[in-house]
Amino acid sequence: KASMKPSPIMKPDYDVFSEGMTPERIIGATDELGELCFLVKWKDTDEADFVPAKKAKLHCPQLVIRFYEGIIAWK
Repeated sequence: KASMKPSPIMKPDYDVFSEGMTPERIIGATDELGELCFLVKWKDTDEADFVPAKKAKLHCPQLVIRFYEGIIAWK
């Protein structure tokens, strides 16, 4: 099985959602690129891309919620 390889650089004008890719889950987050980005794993592929949080919240809000629910420590 091939390993997932995240895109190394997020291009500012590139919108992966417009290419018909379907997000499967969010596997991580970073702000190292200057803004909050989620690492999104796509359905039917081993690929993942960094997606600006603003776009992820718009296109796949339930996945964003599920990601945060998974990392919050409930007491």
